[in-house]
Amino acid sequence: MPGGGGTTPSPVRTERTTVRWVDADLPQGGEAGYGEGYLPLSHLVSGDQSPFAFRKGMPTLVYLSSELDEKKALAFEDAVFADDRVALASHFFNCLRVSLDDAPSERIRKQYGSAKGPSLVFLDGAGKELKRFDGWRTSGVRVYTSMGSVLKATRKLKLTTVLRKENAFLKQLDELYWKIEDAKFDLGELAKRKGNSAQRQAAKVKAEIAKLQTTYEGVQKKEDAFLRKAEGAAAGDD
Repeated sequence: MPGGGGTTPSPVRTERTTVRWVDADLPQGGEAGYGEGYLPLSHLVSGDQSPFAFRKGMPTLVYLSSELDEKKALAFEDAVFADDRVALASHFFNCLRVSLDDAPSERIRKQYGSAKGPSLVFLDGAGKELKRFDGWRTSGVRVYTSMGSVLKATRKLKLTTVLRKENAFLKQLDELYWKIEDAKFDLGELAKRKGNSAQRQAAKVKAEIAKLQTTYEGVQKKEDAFLRKAEGAAAGDD
């Protein structure tokens, strides 16, 4: 039997625990006093340079990255963004990834980023900088804690409560998914056998699969509705 329950996440959990990055460019324009026509990061939020699918009103997490040390960068991303809590919390932020390798000069790179390594910048719905982490030692725990603080301060949204409910939904979906997969495996084994007994057992398993799938789809709809409502609260929707 597949035996995935408890060890391998279901597809829904995998999708929910993946940060949905949107690649963005450094904002450019003619504002006086900002080097080489580049503008403050706030213009990604409050100006007309927001990337596609940007949700107005929602706080923003900007990841200023560099691929100059790819191995080190991948290790950093795994340590910070593979934290399930960070990934789940990211649904309540616009998550923008900006490559500083595209900046035209070292001066511009320093203007936005840090010589200590990658930078993570939190902006509120109006583009005001709330918090910033620089360097390779930033941890998933620190980022998650800051995400909770930002949501509480800007939207009165208690992240721990939201994630507790979301994880309860995901636990249900995980269990149902693997019950369905195990039942499908059993059905495949029965298909190898001949005789009326095997056919009767197969019919029962098919009925069980149909029932489980109906339950799974029902929980998934409730989970999706809950998450969308929480995302709307993070964006300040009425």
